[in-house]
Amino acid sequence: MSSHVLSAGQRTCPLCGSTNHRLVLRLPPTPLGDRFSESEADARELPIWPLDVAQCGECGHCYLPFLTETDDSYLHYLFDTEHSPGLPAAFAEIVADIALRRDVGEGCLVIDIGANDGSWLECFRIRGCDVLGVEPAPKPAKVATSKEIRVVQDYFSANSVRSSGLLSQEPHIVSMNYVFANIPDPLETLRGIAEISGENTVVSVLTGYHPAQLEVGMFDYVYHEHVGYFTCRDFVRIANLIGFTITYAREVPLKGGSIHIEMQRSIPGREQSHLFSTMLKREAWLDDPLGVHWLKMNSRLESTRALVREAIMRAKQKGLSLIGYGASHSTTTLLYALGIENDINLIVDDNPNKQNRFSPGTGAPVVASEYLVGKPPACVVVLAWQHGPQIRNSLRESGFMGQVITPFPTFTIEEH
Repeated sequence: MSSHVLSAGQRTCPLCGSTNHRLVLRLPPTPLGDRFSESEADARELPIWPLDVAQCGECGHCYLPFLTETDDSYLHYLFDTEHSPGLPAAFAEIVADIALRRDVGEGCLVIDIGANDGSWLECFRIRGCDVLGVEPAPKPAKVATSKEIRVVQDYFSANSVRSSGLLSQEPHIVSMNYVFANIPDPLETLRGIAEISGENTVVSVLTGYHPAQLEVGMFDYVYHEHVGYFTCRDFVRIANLIGFTITYAREVPLKGGSIHIEMQRSIPGREQSHLFSTMLKREAWLDDPLGVHWLKMNSRLESTRALVREAIMRAKQKGLSLIGYGASHSTTTLLYALGIENDINLIVDDNPNKQNRFSPGTGAPVVASEYLVGKPPACVVVLAWQHGPQIRNSLRESGFMGQVITPFPTFTIEEH
Protein backbone atom coordinates (compact mmCIF):
# COMPACT_ATOMS: atom_id res chain seq x y z
CA MET A 1 0.00 0.00 0.00
CA SER A 2 1.11 3.53 -0.65
CA SER A 3 2.57 5.50 2.21
CA HIS A 4 0.12 8.34 1.51
CA VAL A 5 -3.41 8.60 2.85
CA LEU A 6 -5.09 10.20 -0.13
CA SER A 7 -8.14 12.43 -0.30
CA ALA A 8 -10.87 11.95 -2.87
CA GLY A 9 -10.33 13.65 -6.20
CA GLN A 10 -9.01 13.56 -9.75
CA ARG A 11 -5.50 12.40 -10.61
CA THR A 12 -3.12 12.21 -13.54
CA CYS A 13 -1.59 9.05 -15.02
CA PRO A 14 0.38 7.38 -12.18
CA LEU A 15 3.07 6.09 -14.57
CA CYS A 16 3.88 9.16 -16.65
CA GLY A 17 1.98 12.06 -15.06
CA SER A 18 0.09 12.95 -18.22
CA THR A 19 -3.30 14.65 -18.04
CA ASN A 20 -4.14 13.41 -21.53
CA HIS A 21 -6.54 10.48 -21.30
CA ARG A 22 -9.77 9.08 -22.68
CA LEU A 23 -12.45 7.10 -20.86
CA VAL A 24 -12.52 3.49 -22.08
CA LEU A 25 -15.10 2.09 -19.63
CA ARG A 26 -17.93 4.07 -18.07
CA LEU A 27 -19.68 2.36 -15.17
CA PRO A 28 -22.46 3.75 -12.98
CA PRO A 29 -21.27 5.52 -9.83
CA THR A 30 -21.31 3.17 -6.83
CA PRO A 31 -20.54 3.21 -3.12
CA LEU A 32 -17.33 1.54 -1.99
CA GLY A 33 -17.89 -2.09 -2.89
CA ASP A 34 -16.73 -3.70 0.38
CA ARG A 35 -18.60 -1.37 2.76
CA PHE A 36 -21.08 -3.96 3.98
CA SER A 37 -22.69 -2.05 6.83
CA GLU A 38 -24.11 -3.13 10.17
CA SER A 39 -27.48 -1.49 9.49
CA GLU A 40 -29.69 -1.06 6.45
CA ALA A 41 -29.88 2.68 7.04
CA ASP A 42 -26.09 3.05 7.08
CA ALA A 43 -25.78 0.98 3.90
CA ARG A 44 -28.31 3.12 2.07
CA GLU A 45 -26.67 6.38 3.17
CA LEU A 46 -23.20 5.57 1.84
CA PRO A 47 -21.96 8.13 -0.70
CA ILE A 48 -21.53 7.05 -4.29
CA TRP A 49 -18.44 7.84 -6.35
CA PRO A 50 -17.57 7.90 -10.06
CA LEU A 51 -16.30 4.58 -11.42
CA ASP A 52 -14.78 5.12 -14.86
CA VAL A 53 -11.60 3.68 -16.38
CA ALA A 54 -9.29 6.02 -18.30
CA GLN A 55 -6.49 5.17 -20.70
CA CYS A 56 -3.47 7.47 -20.77
CA GLY A 57 -2.99 9.08 -24.17
CA GLU A 58 0.79 9.13 -23.69
CA CYS A 59 1.84 5.76 -22.22
CA GLY A 60 -1.37 3.73 -22.61
CA HIS A 61 -1.75 2.79 -18.92
CA CYS A 62 -5.34 2.25 -17.74
CA TYR A 63 -6.39 3.59 -14.35
CA LEU A 64 -9.19 5.18 -12.35
CA PRO A 65 -8.99 8.95 -12.87
CA PHE A 66 -11.03 9.53 -9.71
CA LEU A 67 -9.73 8.31 -6.33
CA THR A 68 -11.74 7.86 -3.17
CA GLU A 69 -10.16 8.51 0.23
CA THR A 70 -7.74 5.74 1.18
CA ASP A 71 -8.87 5.34 4.78
CA ASP A 72 -12.52 5.07 3.73
CA SER A 73 -11.61 1.71 2.23
CA TYR A 74 -8.98 0.24 4.49
CA LEU A 75 -10.22 1.23 7.91
CA HIS A 76 -13.36 -0.82 7.15
CA TYR A 77 -11.84 -3.56 4.98
CA LEU A 78 -13.61 -6.94 5.31
CA PHE A 79 -11.93 -9.03 2.58
CA ASP A 80 -9.80 -11.89 3.84
CA THR A 81 -7.77 -14.38 1.80
CA GLU A 82 -8.83 -17.34 3.91
CA HIS A 83 -12.46 -17.08 2.76
CA SER A 84 -11.68 -16.42 -0.92
CA PRO A 85 -12.44 -19.74 -2.67
CA GLY A 86 -9.30 -21.44 -3.98
CA LEU A 87 -6.94 -18.57 -3.18
CA PRO A 88 -5.05 -20.09 -0.19
CA ALA A 89 -4.36 -23.29 -2.15
CA ALA A 90 -3.18 -21.28 -5.15
CA PHE A 91 -0.89 -19.23 -2.92
CA ALA A 92 0.66 -22.45 -1.58
CA GLU A 93 1.45 -23.63 -5.13
CA ILE A 94 2.95 -20.30 -6.18
CA VAL A 95 5.08 -20.11 -3.03
CA ALA A 96 6.37 -23.63 -3.69
CA ASP A 97 7.44 -22.52 -7.17
CA ILE A 98 9.16 -19.37 -5.86
CA ALA A 99 10.93 -21.29 -3.10
CA LEU A 100 12.32 -23.80 -5.59
CA ARG A 101 13.52 -21.22 -8.13
CA ARG A 102 14.81 -18.61 -5.65
CA ASP A 103 16.49 -20.87 -3.10
CA VAL A 104 14.18 -19.74 -0.31
CA GLY A 105 14.69 -21.48 2.99
CA GLU A 106 15.62 -21.32 6.66
CA GLY A 107 16.20 -17.78 7.89
CA CYS A 108 15.34 -15.91 4.67
CA LEU A 109 13.30 -12.77 5.26
CA VAL A 110 10.06 -12.48 3.28
CA ILE A 111 8.11 -9.21 3.45
CA ASP A 112 4.54 -9.17 2.15
CA ILE A 113 2.98 -5.79 1.41
CA GLY A 114 -0.77 -5.88 1.80
CA ALA A 115 -0.40 -9.07 3.82
CA ASN A 116 -4.11 -9.29 4.68
CA ASP A 117 -4.70 -12.23 7.04
CA GLY A 118 -1.19 -13.66 6.57
CA SER A 119 -2.19 -16.63 4.37
CA TRP A 120 0.66 -16.01 1.91
CA LEU A 121 3.28 -15.58 4.63
CA GLU A 122 2.19 -18.77 6.36
CA CYS A 123 3.32 -20.67 3.25
CA PHE A 124 6.82 -19.24 3.69
CA ARG A 125 6.92 -19.64 7.45
CA ILE A 126 6.44 -23.42 7.24
CA ARG A 127 9.65 -23.42 5.16
CA GLY A 128 11.56 -21.83 8.01
CA CYS A 129 11.50 -18.28 6.66
CA ASP A 130 11.46 -15.15 8.78
CA VAL A 131 8.22 -13.40 7.74
CA LEU A 132 6.94 -9.83 8.07
CA GLY A 133 3.61 -8.43 6.90
CA VAL A 134 2.65 -4.83 6.11
CA GLU A 135 -1.11 -4.33 6.32
CA PRO A 136 -3.06 -1.10 6.97
CA ALA A 137 -6.52 -2.66 7.45
CA PRO A 138 -7.17 -3.35 11.17
CA LYS A 139 -9.35 -6.46 10.83
CA PRO A 140 -7.08 -8.63 8.61
CA ALA A 141 -3.96 -7.31 10.40
CA LYS A 142 -5.43 -8.57 13.68
CA VAL A 143 -6.06 -11.99 12.14
CA ALA A 144 -2.47 -12.19 10.84
CA THR A 145 -1.13 -11.17 14.25
CA SER A 146 -3.23 -13.90 15.89
CA LYS A 147 -1.29 -16.38 13.74
CA GLU A 148 1.90 -15.05 15.37
CA ILE A 149 2.96 -13.25 12.20
CA ARG A 150 4.77 -9.97 12.81
CA VAL A 151 2.76 -7.15 11.21
CA VAL A 152 3.47 -3.48 10.54
CA GLN A 153 -0.08 -2.12 10.68
CA ASP A 154 0.40 0.80 8.34
CA TYR A 155 0.56 1.76 4.68
CA PHE A 156 3.87 0.71 3.21
CA SER A 157 6.86 3.01 3.04
CA ALA A 158 10.54 2.38 3.66
CA ASN A 159 10.21 4.56 6.76
CA SER A 160 7.16 2.72 8.17
CA VAL A 161 9.02 -0.60 7.92
CA ARG A 162 12.30 0.73 9.32
CA SER A 163 10.68 2.61 12.19
CA SER A 164 8.70 -0.47 13.24
CA GLY A 165 11.92 -2.06 14.48
CA LEU A 166 10.86 -5.34 12.79
CA LEU A 167 13.22 -5.18 9.80
CA SER A 168 15.79 -7.72 10.93
CA GLN A 169 17.80 -8.14 7.70
CA GLU A 170 17.84 -7.48 3.97
CA PRO A 171 14.76 -9.15 2.48
CA HIS A 172 15.15 -12.16 0.22
CA ILE A 173 11.63 -11.68 -1.18
CA VAL A 174 9.29 -8.67 -1.13
CA SER A 175 5.86 -9.66 -2.37
CA MET A 176 2.61 -7.94 -3.35
CA ASN A 177 -0.31 -10.25 -4.07
CA TYR A 178 -3.40 -8.66 -5.62
CA VAL A 179 -2.23 -5.40 -4.08
CA PHE A 180 -0.45 -3.71 -6.98
CA ALA A 181 -3.79 -2.65 -8.50
CA ASN A 182 -4.67 -0.97 -5.18
CA ILE A 183 -1.58 1.26 -5.02
CA PRO A 184 -2.19 4.86 -6.13
CA ASP A 185 1.52 5.48 -6.79
CA PRO A 186 3.23 2.19 -7.75
CA LEU A 187 6.49 3.94 -8.64
CA GLU A 188 6.75 5.47 -5.16
CA THR A 189 6.06 2.07 -3.58
CA LEU A 190 8.70 0.29 -5.65
CA ARG A 191 11.27 2.99 -4.88
CA GLY A 192 10.50 2.44 -1.20
CA ILE A 193 11.05 -1.29 -1.64
CA ALA A 194 14.37 -0.56 -3.34
CA GLU A 195 15.45 1.45 -0.28
CA ILE A 196 15.18 -1.55 2.04
CA SER A 197 16.38 -4.17 -0.47
CA GLY A 198 19.66 -5.44 -1.88
CA GLU A 199 20.65 -6.15 -5.46
CA ASN A 200 19.55 -9.79 -5.14
CA THR A 201 16.19 -9.09 -3.48
CA VAL A 202 13.33 -10.44 -5.57
CA VAL A 203 10.22 -8.24 -5.86
CA SER A 204 7.29 -10.56 -6.59
CA VAL A 205 4.07 -9.04 -7.98
CA LEU A 206 0.93 -11.10 -8.53
CA THR A 207 -1.85 -8.98 -10.02
CA GLY A 208 -4.83 -9.07 -12.34
CA TYR A 209 -3.92 -9.01 -16.04
CA HIS A 210 -6.69 -6.99 -17.60
CA PRO A 211 -6.35 -8.12 -21.25
CA ALA A 212 -7.02 -11.69 -20.10
CA GLN A 213 -9.70 -10.68 -17.60
CA LEU A 214 -11.66 -8.66 -20.13
CA GLU A 215 -11.45 -11.54 -22.60
CA VAL A 216 -13.59 -13.62 -20.22
CA GLY A 217 -15.82 -10.68 -19.28
CA MET A 218 -14.37 -9.86 -15.87
CA PHE A 219 -15.03 -6.13 -16.02
CA ASP A 220 -16.18 -6.30 -12.38
CA TYR A 221 -12.52 -6.43 -11.34
CA VAL A 222 -13.01 -2.67 -11.68
CA TYR A 223 -13.93 -1.10 -8.36
CA HIS A 224 -12.74 1.85 -6.30
CA GLU A 225 -9.91 0.04 -4.51
CA HIS A 226 -8.50 -1.18 -7.84
CA VAL A 227 -7.01 2.06 -9.08
CA GLY A 228 -4.70 0.64 -11.80
CA TYR A 229 -4.99 -2.06 -14.51
CA PHE A 230 -1.70 -3.48 -15.69
CA THR A 231 -0.24 -4.91 -18.88
CA CYS A 232 3.20 -6.24 -19.80
CA ARG A 233 3.89 -2.90 -21.46
CA ASP A 234 3.13 -1.13 -18.17
CA PHE A 235 5.61 -3.33 -16.34
CA VAL A 236 8.32 -2.56 -18.89
CA ARG A 237 7.84 1.15 -18.24
CA ILE A 238 7.75 0.66 -14.47
CA ALA A 239 10.92 -1.46 -14.42
CA ASN A 240 12.82 1.02 -16.59
CA LEU A 241 11.80 3.98 -14.45
CA ILE A 242 12.97 2.44 -11.18
CA GLY A 243 16.06 0.66 -12.49
CA PHE A 244 14.72 -2.89 -12.21
CA THR A 245 14.89 -5.86 -14.60
CA ILE A 246 11.99 -8.27 -15.05
CA THR A 247 13.67 -11.61 -14.41
CA TYR A 248 10.62 -13.88 -14.35
CA ALA A 249 7.05 -13.77 -15.66
CA ARG A 250 4.14 -16.04 -16.34
CA GLU A 251 0.37 -15.90 -16.64
CA VAL A 252 -1.72 -17.68 -14.02
CA PRO A 253 -5.46 -18.43 -14.29
CA LEU A 254 -6.48 -16.85 -10.98
CA LYS A 255 -9.21 -14.18 -10.94
CA GLY A 256 -9.99 -14.66 -14.61
CA GLY A 257 -6.40 -14.06 -15.66
CA SER A 258 -3.41 -12.79 -13.69
CA ILE A 259 0.25 -12.14 -14.24
CA HIS A 260 3.12 -13.06 -11.93
CA ILE A 261 6.12 -10.76 -12.38
CA GLU A 262 9.43 -10.88 -10.55
CA MET A 263 11.80 -7.92 -10.65
CA GLN A 264 15.33 -7.31 -9.36
CA ARG A 265 17.70 -4.37 -9.49
CA SER A 266 19.33 -3.93 -12.89
CA ILE A 267 22.98 -4.94 -12.69
CA PRO A 268 25.47 -5.95 -15.41
CA GLY A 269 24.67 -9.40 -16.76
CA ARG A 270 21.09 -9.52 -15.42
CA GLU A 271 18.79 -10.16 -18.38
CA GLN A 272 15.07 -9.74 -18.89
CA SER A 273 12.99 -12.92 -18.86
CA HIS A 274 12.68 -14.35 -22.36
CA LEU A 275 9.14 -15.53 -21.58
CA PHE A 276 8.18 -12.01 -20.55
CA SER A 277 9.56 -10.64 -23.83
CA THR A 278 7.38 -13.16 -25.69
CA MET A 279 4.31 -12.17 -23.64
CA LEU A 280 4.99 -8.54 -24.47
CA LYS A 281 5.03 -9.25 -28.21
CA ARG A 282 1.79 -11.22 -28.05
CA GLU A 283 0.13 -8.43 -26.09
CA ALA A 284 0.99 -5.93 -28.81
CA TRP A 285 -0.51 -8.21 -31.48
CA LEU A 286 -3.76 -8.71 -29.54
CA ASP A 287 -4.35 -5.08 -28.57
CA ASP A 288 -3.64 -3.05 -31.68
CA PRO A 289 -5.07 -0.40 -31.78
CA LEU A 290 -4.84 0.29 -28.04
CA GLY A 291 -7.95 -0.20 -25.96
CA VAL A 292 -9.69 -2.82 -28.09
CA HIS A 293 -10.26 -5.06 -25.02
CA TRP A 294 -12.21 -2.28 -23.31
CA LEU A 295 -14.26 -1.52 -26.44
CA LYS A 296 -15.29 -5.17 -26.71
CA MET A 297 -16.19 -5.24 -23.02
CA ASN A 298 -18.44 -2.19 -23.32
CA SER A 299 -20.43 -3.92 -26.06
CA ARG A 300 -20.57 -7.21 -24.16
CA LEU A 301 -21.77 -5.51 -20.99
CA GLU A 302 -24.52 -3.66 -22.83
CA SER A 303 -25.95 -6.85 -24.36
CA THR A 304 -25.69 -8.81 -21.09
CA ARG A 305 -27.41 -6.02 -19.18
CA ALA A 306 -30.41 -6.23 -21.53
CA LEU A 307 -30.63 -10.03 -21.15
CA VAL A 308 -30.42 -9.94 -17.35
CA ARG A 309 -32.98 -7.16 -16.97
CA GLU A 310 -35.44 -8.97 -19.23
CA ALA A 311 -34.97 -12.22 -17.27
CA ILE A 312 -35.53 -10.42 -13.98
CA MET A 313 -38.67 -8.74 -15.29
CA ARG A 314 -40.08 -12.18 -16.20
CA ALA A 315 -39.12 -13.58 -12.81
CA LYS A 316 -41.00 -10.74 -11.12
CA GLN A 317 -44.04 -11.45 -13.28
CA LYS A 318 -43.95 -15.03 -11.96
CA GLY A 319 -43.89 -13.68 -8.41
CA LEU A 320 -40.38 -14.96 -7.67
CA SER A 321 -38.30 -13.20 -5.04
CA LEU A 322 -34.90 -12.05 -6.31
CA ILE A 323 -31.79 -13.21 -4.48
CA GLY A 324 -28.17 -12.40 -5.27
CA TYR A 325 -25.43 -14.95 -4.61
CA GLY A 326 -22.10 -13.38 -3.64
CA ALA A 327 -21.16 -10.37 -1.49
CA SER A 328 -17.90 -8.69 -2.43
CA HIS A 329 -16.29 -5.65 -4.05
CA SER A 330 -16.94 -7.05 -7.52
CA THR A 331 -20.56 -7.99 -6.89
CA THR A 332 -21.32 -4.39 -5.94
CA THR A 333 -19.85 -3.27 -9.27
CA LEU A 334 -21.89 -5.92 -11.08
CA LEU A 335 -25.20 -5.02 -9.41
CA TYR A 336 -24.92 -1.39 -10.45
CA ALA A 337 -23.49 -2.10 -13.90
CA LEU A 338 -26.42 -4.40 -14.73
CA GLY A 339 -28.87 -1.85 -13.32
CA ILE A 340 -30.41 -4.37 -10.89
CA GLU A 341 -29.22 -2.92 -7.58
CA ASN A 342 -32.80 -2.08 -6.58
CA ASP A 343 -34.24 -5.44 -7.68
CA ILE A 344 -32.36 -7.77 -5.34
CA ASN A 345 -34.22 -8.53 -2.09
CA LEU A 346 -31.31 -10.15 -0.27
CA ILE A 347 -27.85 -11.57 -0.89
CA VAL A 348 -26.47 -14.98 0.03
CA ASP A 349 -22.78 -15.43 0.87
CA ASP A 350 -20.72 -18.15 2.56
CA ASN A 351 -18.23 -15.71 4.14
CA PRO A 352 -19.17 -15.13 7.81
CA ASN A 353 -17.53 -11.68 7.67
CA LYS A 354 -20.29 -10.53 5.31
CA GLN A 355 -23.28 -12.27 6.91
CA ASN A 356 -25.70 -10.21 9.03
CA ARG A 357 -24.54 -7.07 7.24
CA PHE A 358 -26.18 -4.98 4.51
CA SER A 359 -25.09 -4.46 0.93
CA PRO A 360 -23.47 -1.10 0.02
CA GLY A 361 -26.02 1.35 -1.35
CA THR A 362 -28.86 -1.15 -1.73
CA GLY A 363 -29.26 -2.11 1.92
CA ALA A 364 -30.01 -5.72 0.93
CA PRO A 365 -29.33 -8.03 3.90
CA VAL A 366 -26.58 -10.64 3.56
CA VAL A 367 -27.41 -14.11 4.85
CA ALA A 368 -25.81 -17.57 4.88
CA SER A 369 -26.56 -19.98 2.04
CA GLU A 370 -28.59 -22.16 4.44
CA TYR A 371 -31.30 -19.50 4.13
CA LEU A 372 -32.32 -20.99 0.78
CA VAL A 373 -33.05 -24.47 2.15
CA GLY A 374 -36.76 -25.22 2.24
CA LYS A 375 -37.79 -21.81 0.93
CA PRO A 376 -40.42 -21.25 -1.83
CA PRO A 377 -39.16 -21.03 -5.43
CA ALA A 378 -37.05 -17.93 -6.09
CA CYS A 379 -34.78 -16.42 -8.72
CA VAL A 380 -31.08 -16.45 -7.85
CA VAL A 381 -28.69 -14.16 -9.74
CA VAL A 382 -25.14 -15.50 -9.50
CA LEU A 383 -23.27 -12.28 -8.76
CA ALA A 384 -20.04 -14.11 -7.90
CA TRP A 385 -20.12 -15.64 -11.38
CA GLN A 386 -16.40 -16.48 -11.27
CA HIS A 387 -17.47 -19.26 -8.90
CA GLY A 388 -20.59 -20.08 -10.93
CA PRO A 389 -20.10 -23.85 -11.27
CA GLN A 390 -19.57 -24.31 -7.52
CA ILE A 391 -22.56 -22.09 -6.69
CA ARG A 392 -24.89 -23.88 -9.11
CA ASN A 393 -23.80 -27.28 -7.77
CA SER A 394 -24.38 -26.09 -4.22
CA LEU A 395 -27.86 -24.91 -5.14
CA ARG A 396 -28.72 -28.28 -6.71
CA GLU A 397 -27.42 -30.18 -3.68
CA SER A 398 -29.43 -27.99 -1.31
CA GLY A 399 -32.66 -28.76 -3.16
CA PHE A 400 -33.15 -25.15 -4.26
CA MET A 401 -36.23 -24.62 -6.44
CA GLY A 402 -36.57 -21.83 -8.99
CA GLN A 403 -34.43 -20.03 -11.56
CA VAL A 404 -30.69 -19.43 -11.59
CA ILE A 405 -29.39 -16.56 -13.74
CA THR A 406 -25.66 -16.45 -14.47
CA PRO A 407 -24.68 -13.24 -16.32
CA PHE A 408 -21.05 -14.06 -17.23
CA PRO A 409 -18.96 -15.43 -18.86
CA THR A 410 -22.00 -16.51 -20.92
CA PHE A 411 -25.54 -15.48 -19.99
CA THR A 412 -27.55 -18.54 -18.94
CA ILE A 413 -30.84 -19.32 -17.19
CA GLU A 414 -31.36 -22.66 -15.47
CA GLU A 415 -34.60 -24.03 -14.02
CA HIS A 416 -34.23 -25.97 -10.79
